[in-house]
Parts: sequence; C-alpha cells; structure tokens
Amino acid sequence: MKIRPLTAALLLLATPCFAGFSGDGFGARGFQQYVVSSSVSNLVSPMMTIAQLPGSGSATQYSSPASGTNFGATAATSTVRRLPIPIAGSVSRLSSALPAANATASIKTNINGTAGNVTCAYSASSPFNCTDTSHSDHLNSGDLMQWQWSGTWSATAIVQYSSLFTADNGQQGFLLAGPNSFGIVNTTDYLGFGSGGLAGSDLFASSVMPDAYVIHGLYAIPNATEAASNPHLFTVYKNGSATAMTCTDTGGSAVGCCVNDYASPGNIGGSTACTGGASTISVSLGDTLSIQVSCPTTPSCGSINPGVSLSISPVTTGHVPITAEWVANWTAPSWVGAEDNNISSSQNNFQLVPASASTITFANLIVCSTAVTGAGAARTVSYQSGSAPGVLPTTGGSPPSVSIATGGGVACPGANAGSLTGGGQDTTHSLVLNGSQTIDSALTLTATPGSNTIWKISSVATVQ
Repeated sequence: MKIRPLTAALLLLATPCFAGFSGDGFGARGFQQYVVSSSVSNLVSPMMTIAQLPGSGSATQYSSPASGTNFGATAATSTVRRLPIPIAGSVSRLSSALPAANATASIKTNINGTAGNVTCAYSASSPFNCTDTSHSDHLNSGDLMQWQWSGTWSATAIVQYSSLFTADNGQQGFLLAGPNSFGIVNTTDYLGFGSGGLAGSDLFASSVMPDAYVIHGLYAIPNATEAASNPHLFTVYKNGSATAMTCTDTGGSAVGCCVNDYASPGNIGGSTACTGGASTISVSLGDTLSIQVSCPTTPSCGSINPGVSLSISPVTTGHVPITAEWVANWTAPSWVGAEDNNISSSQNNFQLVPASASTITFANLIVCSTAVTGAGAARTVSYQSGSAPGVLPTTGGSPPSVSIATGGGVACPGANAGSLTGGGQDTTHSLVLNGSQTIDSALTLTATPGSNTIWKISSVATVQ
C-alpha cells in the first residue's frame, strides 16, 4: 500500500515512537528501512537504459532496468533479466523509443514475474516513441523488476527506455548492475553499475562515483539455479578492494541473497529473507565501486546471469549518481550513453530522459581513465543533448565537459589516482533537460586516437 504524503505526515506526528512507516506498507511487512524526516523530500532517481531487441518477430522479450548496448540483448525467457530493486517506492513516467517503424510493439513493466501497470505502445511514425505519464507500479524493497516487450517489430533494434523511481522513504536511492546477455560460471567476474557491464577485473568494470554516498545494503538474484553445494558469492568492492558487505546464494535454488542495515531486513523477490546487521560503507567523490561475483570452489559452480543492486543514500540531498564505463579502441568522434557500457563511432547509443513533469539537471561530470596514449591534443568528454526522441544529441551551449591530456595529466579525483592517471571534474557547467529529450556523451580529439583505454564517467542527476 502506498501512503499518501499528508497521511504519512499525520501518522508520523501521531506516533513519535516510530521513525516512520515502511515503504512495504502497513502491518506485518515491518517498519521503514531508514529514519525519515517529514521535512526531507523523497529521492527521485532516473533510470535510463538501452537494450537490443532481436530481429523481426513477435515473441515477448524481457530486459533489465540496467542494460546497455554491450551485453544488452533482450531475452525471450522471463526469468533471466530480473533485477532486485533494493528500496521501496514507485516506478512511473515511462519514455521509450525504437529507431525504426514497427507494427504493434509495446513496452510494459514486469514486477516479480507479473505484468505491471506502466505501459505504452510505440508510434508507427517517426520518431517511433511512446510515453506513459498516467500509471505507476509500487515495489517493496527486494522486488524483482524487468521490462517486457510484446507485439511485433521490423528488425534488430536498439531500444531506449527510461523511467523515474520515487522512494517511499526520504533520501533512499540505488545503484543497479546487470543482468546481461553473458553468464558467469566458474570465473571471478566484476559488474559495473548503470549498464550491466561485465569484466574480469575490478579496474575494467568498476564505476566512479560523482559525489559522496552511504551504502546500506546488497541484493543479488542469480536468475538461474545455483549448484547445490557451491553457490556464488557476491562482494562489494571499493577502490579495488573487497569490503565486508557480502552475501552468498542458496545452493540448489534461484532465490538470491541480500544483506542490509535495515531495522526490518525484509526479503528479496517476495520470499527469501534478508540478513540484517550489515555495516554501512561510506563512499567519497572519486571512489570506484563494483560487485565481485566469485565461485568459492572452482570449477563446480553453475552458470548464472545475476542482477545485483545496492541501496544507497546521498550525502547531499537529491544527488543521484549516473554512471557509465567502457574499455575500447576508438576513433574520433565517438559516443556513449550517459548510463551505458559501449562506445560507438555511430551515434546510435544515446538515451532518453524520463518523461519528467519538470526538469532533470545533470552536473558535476567526472571523467577518469588510464593513461591516454597516442599523439595529439587532449581527449574531451562532453555531455550532449537533443530536443526530442529520435533527435541526435549535439554539442551546444556550455554543457559539462572534461579534457584529459595525453599521458594522463591530472589524475582522477579521489583514491584511484594511482591506477586512473587521467581525470577531472567539471563543477561549473550543467545540462538541464526536459522529459523525453535525448542525452549522450561525446568523445572528441584533434589528432591520432588513443589506444585501448579504460574510461569511467559519471555525473549527478537532480530531478526538480
């Protein structure tokens, strides 16, 4: 049950012995996850995603709320793209677009395996988009979310979809990772946030943080049945080192695991109980985060396709982290989405801003990389925007922009200057966008492109 703001405020005044009511509702579902002040607004988090629909067909397809152009193929199976949402709240204000004409395609939320209320049918004429600003779906902490497509479409397509998630309780937010189209078996792998990027090392996969945050919980769902005696272990990594925040799947099942510092720990997927008493993790500007997925005893783990999330709270009210990371050789110019994992010389991986009733500001752009090699001037990363769905973003005005000199120059802000020897942050400029505009990041240079380089970018999004 969703508590209306006025009702919630009256209940708080009438019951001072409680910190507030749970985002999971009344009764046996427990009390709230964090302390709530009636003077603090509820955090609104944009979820901007890209996936790849298969060639023309009519089978229902599913994708994660944190997919990307790399590793981002949709799936016809309804149990392999689920992602646990670690806080209670509501998803709404859907905006989506296809790059080509379709017949009867539509998109809809799917919560714990059941089709939700948020939905829209794509236009048959350019820009082939759709929005839903009327419906919402409420999720309890730990519920499993994915998006589903039905109908028919004409060809393999990069589909853009975005929405807003409004927390039930104060400044609660999240970082989302996976699942993607590549499974994990016996190797140790790492997941970055925002787009489901997967790599064999933390340095390749990790995401850089644009501001300070506190991590409150870890949620993981394998999206497959774990080996009976050797399930996978999930560990939060900070600045290349393991933290104490871990959870282990249940052998012989696909129920997942979760650990948090909530007064009432709750569950994952509506069934598996979470473990409480976790120690929180403080995160500073420039810190890197990833999720290590490991097999405790190789080579006897099963193949899984995990969706993982962290519950977080920003130190600065309203600051939502937007992250992207990739490793590639590239030519100039090239582009990557604001929450993506693949750079492209074709500008086809831009993303949609959710159909916000007001505006969303992107600021505090931070760019970090390993040493930039090759001749030429500095490589520059700049946010770009387009005026509507299907409109390619272009550089205009004074958007956030960071330049990195050949050989590194100024190191990445924060604790990773030793490994990320190029970096910087623009705290002066911002990009203010309305609902259903487009956004991406452009990489430019004036001479020979650099060699294979690790790039991490992030910014702070604030929904007005």
